[in-house]
Amino acid sequence: MISQRDVEFYRDSGYVVVPDLLDAATLSAARQVIAELIEGARGVTGHTAIYDLEPSHRPEAPRVRRIKTPHLHHELFRRIMRTRPPTARDGNGSAMQLHAGAWKALTTPTTTTSTRRTS
Repeated sequence: MISQRDVEFYRDSGYVVVPDLLDAATLSAARQVIAELIEGARGVTGHTAIYDLEPSHRPEAPRVRRIKTPHLHHELFRRIMRTRPPTARDGNGSAMQLHAGAWKALTTPTTTTSTRRTS
């Protein structure tokens, strides 16, 4: 469960660290895939569909700011995206989940909304 403080930090900072969200093996594999993707930026001279580059990026010394939509570029991230995201409670006690970069209410008075990805 993510706290309201975590939600506020996410809204202010654009990220939140969730301890133990991934098991050690998955986290290790993700780090390896990220290293491989960053190595793939070697030779790239400008932003691409995969990479946003740092201003200091040079093809011989890759500096990647962001890997765009990693789930479209590697099966490991597709698997991670299909897992249920962590939940939080808003100030009113309503359940929320992080989905597509925004916190979404899981329930309304009349409906239940699932944010689980199926593809």
